Amino acid sequence: MLKQAHNLELLDTGMGKAGVLMLVGAVIVILTVLAACNTTKGAGKDIERAGEKIQESADEARH
Repeated sequence: MLKQAHNLELLDTGMGKAGVLMLVGAVIVILTVLAACNTTKGAGKDIERAGEKIQESADEARH
């Protein structure tokens, strides 16, 4: 017969519910910022490519 652990000492870090919520919130913010950085980096590359194409078209029009 398995006994249920009513006192989960391994999970008790002393932070309490507010501390756990703050930790979860911090992780969510960090993940969001990292995702935004990748999105911004990708958008920057797209804008750079568009600028290069415009420059190439302008160079061809001059010659």
